[in-house]
Amino acid sequence: FLPLLMALLIRIMEITSQQDRRITNRYVIYFTTTLAITFSLANLNFVNIVLILLVLAIIVLYYLIAQRNQTHLLLMNLTKITMLFLLLNVWWTIPILNYYLWSPTTLSPEVSVTAWSWTHQRASFLNLFWLNGGWEWRPEYFPYYSSYSNPILIALTFIPFLLAATALFFRSGKSCFNAYIMLFVLILIFLAKGLHEPFSQLNLLLYIYIPGMAIFREPASKFTMALMPFLALLVGYAVNHIVYIKIRKASPNSLTKTLTVTFFIATFIIAAYPLVNNPIETKTEELAFSSYVKIPDYWYQ
Repeated sequence: FLPLLMALLIRIMEITSQQDRRITNRYVIYFTTTLAITFSLANLNFVNIVLILLVLAIIVLYYLIAQRNQTHLLLMNLTKITMLFLLLNVWWTIPILNYYLWSPTTLSPEVSVTAWSWTHQRASFLNLFWLNGGWEWRPEYFPYYSSYSNPILIALTFIPFLLAATALFFRSGKSCFNAYIMLFVLILIFLAKGLHEPFSQLNLLLYIYIPGMAIFREPASKFTMALMPFLALLVGYAVNHIVYIKIRKASPNSLTKTLTVTFFIATFIIAAYPLVNNPIETKTEELAFSSYVKIPDYWYQ
């Protein structure tokens, strides 16, 4: 749902300048309805809601800066979204809030992030640049672990981030937006590394002084999920610019453009092919039993 929410929110922000209330209100309804469905599912884990709000807040902040001459219109639309959202989510927010009121200790769990530092052991910048900083990347959990000892496959896993970074080198009306998005991608990567060096003390200060930061005690699995939609925007822009502007000027032949797009798609598929070609739930020689759990039957009941 998150990419859809991002697209609808960006659409609302961009059509604000048209001052067409009918069109704007229609997209506000689309957005809030999607948000209500998303949050009714995401509230099973409070971290999901925080990450969704964080991603959406990053987008809102950009438009508040870029369209500061229309701040009052943007805030008016945000007010509409908030009011409609509250109405559509009463059915699940009241039971959840009631639960927390009866169990106030759940709002302030005493969790030491240093006790979870072992989950940060692989969250180096290098691993995060190929979106794999999780502690569980071990041979006993993944039968295709050894596939990634192939240097060609390893190189291909870095292409998404390198392609996203390429978007910064193209000048267009989206240059400021791309730079802004990449800035937050790097911030999210910094947060995802947790207590892994370098600057582990700075990350520790964030955990100590930011209220509720302890919910991200396993940051690699949280913040990388938040930055992937932003990377997707940059990758899409970069490929579009390379194919339809750079290559079109050099070679107007449509076959060249098709082959270029096919090449980029192929690199993505090949890099992830061991994951596609193997079962998710599996047993390995090092681990004689299944390393994953299934949804409990009582959930379905």
